[in-house]
Amino acid sequence: RGPAESPPEWSEYRTLIETRCVTCHTRERIDEAIRRQRPWATIEEIMLKRGVVLSEREQQVLGVFWGKKP
Repeated sequence: RGPAESPPEWSEYRTLIETRCVTCHTRERIDEAIRRQRPWATIEEIMLKRGVVLSEREQQVLGVFWGKKP
């Protein structure tokens, strides 16, 4: 199995939030979306319409861990 096939891990999610997501959003905005339980699919759809490019792996990681607590 290659790295893209391995199950996502919390560290990968945290790194993605801290390196990719905060380039456009504050951490507070991200935490607020999670607190309000905004569905990842809705957020992802809006971001993609605005031109954000997410790899399949990034989509997978965010889809698995969005809104969950470690």
